[in-house]
Amino acid sequence: MGGCGPTPEDLPSVRRKVHGAAMTWVRTGVICAAAVSAWLPTAVAAKADSSNDFLAMLSAEGLNVGDTPTDVQLTLYEGDAICHLLYWGYTPQVAARQVPYAFPNATPAQVTGFVHAAQTTLCGTMFTTPLQTGGDY
Repeated sequence: MGGCGPTPEDLPSVRRKVHGAAMTWVRTGVICAAAVSAWLPTAVAAKADSSNDFLAMLSAEGLNVGDTPTDVQLTLYEGDAICHLLYWGYTPQVAARQVPYAFPNATPAQVTGFVHAAQTTLCGTMFTTPLQTGGDY
């Protein structure tokens, strides 16, 4: 016996097969984990880039989104809500009605800029075409 438990040679025949199958699953899991860990930073970086671009556009419009991580998170949530409204077929003017709930002191120009910034940076390809009523399903 080894120091950390039985080696595969010390196990009975059936247990050796089970041990071998389990080790195959473990190896597969390790390979998958390595692949995901290699891919994940690129996916997070893409989201971070669009979020940073969105926040930069808002700052350029003169809209103060706050300094705390919670403020930034709420601003990004609001931008995501605008994208969903646009995707569901609402016009930018109607979607803009949502902005003053999060930014009550925003000017009309800043509200318009908020919607434009969301459309330009956050909405992406998933939200470019609004849902259409009717049609084949």
